[in-house]
Amino acid sequence: TRGLDDSVAMKNSDIEWSPRIPVKWQVRPVKELFYVQLGKMLQNNSESLEDCEVPYLKAQHVNWGKVEIQDLPTMWASPFQVYQYGVKNGDLLICEGGEVGRTGIINDPPKDCIIQNALHRVRARRNSNIRFLMYILYAVAWADWFSILCNKATIAHLTLEKLTALRIPTPNVDEQRE
Repeated sequence: TRGLDDSVAMKNSDIEWSPRIPVKWQVRPVKELFYVQLGKMLQNNSESLEDCEVPYLKAQHVNWGKVEIQDLPTMWASPFQVYQYGVKNGDLLICEGGEVGRTGIINDPPKDCIIQNALHRVRARRNSNIRFLMYILYAVAWADWFSILCNKATIAHLTLEKLTALRIPTPNVDEQRE
């Protein structure tokens, strides 16, 4: 694979945590490249005859790079909520609180598994690569940008608005896959 070296022409990115990027790359907000869904508020009881008890993921299940799926707790959800907050193989999960921005890709989730509201579920739009976003979020965390973005003076939260507005350097999808 081709890597970046000193011969690649660079430009200013106007991204505080990544000030210079290759000339051919663009800077775009996450919302233009990915679908993001914040999880469901914990529901301990059935609220309708349609509700069913389903497994759910919370922040403690997300580790850098992967998601643990053993011994999941359950909550009640309607069939529509199972669809709305459901996870599928290859989804990227991002912690909204705690260690803000910690991210992992889920593999082989249990049937009807959903996410709690401490997590964002991210899926790629056309011409975007989910694994690329995961690596970008590693870089954002490494640069300690989440502490600035989320104002750790109070309890840090990576809100849906902050995540979707986050500007990231973006090569074409082939380079993202590399």
